[in-house]
Amino acid sequence: MSMKSCSQCLSSFEVIDADRQFYQKMDVPEPTWCPRCRHMRRHGHINDYAFYRRPCDRCGQDFVSTLPKESDYVIYCQSCWCAEDRDCRAPGRAYDFNRSFFSQFDALMHAAPQLGIVGTGNENCDYCESTAHCRNCYLISESSNCEDSFFCYWIQKSKDCIDCSYLHECERCYEANHCFNCYRLHFSRNCSNCSDSWFLDQCVDCDHCLFSANLRNKQFYIFNKPYSKDAYFQELEKLKFGSHDVIQMLKKQFHVFLKHSPVNICKSKMPKAVAAIIFGMPRIAARYFIATMPRTALTANMSGAAPKIATIRIRRGVMPPCFMKPLTRGLSLTTSSFRVIAGVRTTWSTAIPVNNATIVSVVSDSKEINIVF
Repeated sequence: MSMKSCSQCLSSFEVIDADRQFYQKMDVPEPTWCPRCRHMRRHGHINDYAFYRRPCDRCGQDFVSTLPKESDYVIYCQSCWCAEDRDCRAPGRAYDFNRSFFSQFDALMHAAPQLGIVGTGNENCDYCESTAHCRNCYLISESSNCEDSFFCYWIQKSKDCIDCSYLHECERCYEANHCFNCYRLHFSRNCSNCSDSWFLDQCVDCDHCLFSANLRNKQFYIFNKPYSKDAYFQELEKLKFGSHDVIQMLKKQFHVFLKHSPVNICKSKMPKAVAAIIFGMPRIAARYFIATMPRTALTANMSGAAPKIATIRIRRGVMPPCFMKPLTRGLSLTTSSFRVIAGVRTTWSTAIPVNNATIVSVVSDSKEINIVF
């Protein structure tokens, strides 16, 4: 392992030996930018929150677009883009083998019309990108079937939510992330079926709770300790949630509390299966994988008996960097007696003992992996 200095932001980052071997195998140079700058460069063409008033290059009417009027691309509004009389093959041309591919592709991109903003079936959602069937929303993106929500990313079937991300079927939530079926949940994450609560982490079926983590079917809890109903509301009245300074102080206090709370890495409502959150190497720390497999297949075979073969299916998603520290907090990883039979580029694997089972974590580009115990 060696440390390098990013040529873009001048911060230090590490290149591990496995990375260096892979670069040599692929005959590519080592990176000169840190992972964060590389991530920003890969997503530099994505624009979800900068909007411009500009005319459509086909009908001339003004509309809200993610591309400015000064752009040298041909930009169409939604109606013109979907018009049946538009010939989408008109900008096509023959490939010239005497010119580079990228120069020809760039010329084609400038000649072919680009969609000014992505959205369908929306009402009063002019300043929203990649949304469908939303109503009265502002500055939300990658969302669908939402109503009266603002400043959100990837929320589905949610209503009256502000400053949230990765919500599903939630209502009246504020600064909630990765939550499902919650109501009036504030400054919380990784919760489901919770309501009227503040500062929760990985709680399920809870209501009227404060500053707690890993609770199940609880009511009137503060810092994971039970209170009577009257005592709970007395403590609640002492908190001035209307003050920005108080909120910032409470956020820091809750963050300190989470550092000393256990991390629930095994989350599933299925009786015969286990869902495991898989965390990756530093170079892919913005990725997570969810694998499901039968519970019996998770028991490590340490006695030397005939090996058991289990197939897990991996679903890939993007996780904000702020979620990586809680996932890795306090875990002691140990390797168990298993080997991985994978298709393409399995780069890392560990086994984590949980009760009488072992959760196997695998990072791979494959959609399906066989694990032999």
